[in-house]
Amino acid sequence: MAFGLTRTLKNEIARLAPHTATTVADASIAFVPAGPWFPRTAPKLKDPDAVRRVTATMALPKVARPEEVAHAVVFLASDRLAGHVSGQTIAVAGGMEGRWLWRPEEVETEIA
Repeated sequence: MAFGLTRTLKNEIARLAPHTATTVADASIAFVPAGPWFPRTAPKLKDPDAVRRVTATMALPKVARPEEVAHAVVFLASDRLAGHVSGQTIAVAGGMEGRWLWRPEEVETEIA
């Protein structure tokens, strides 16, 4: 959905005003629980075996921090930095491939 919707949206927005449309897709992100809202991935991120299984499929075998995704959003929101980027889905996923790149025991599970 992100790919097709983003590409269609960039064409429609271009007709109305010279703006860009991009999507940021993320993988597992470490959130610090705050208030009554608690991400559904948080319990899984407390399980070292689950973290190893997920991050073993990433070129950068670590769980993303919210600020790492925010950096991509800031880049894309800047006309100066990303003024000619439109209709793209940017994956902030540590190079996730869906196949093991690391043996699970090689992956550090601590979330800094």
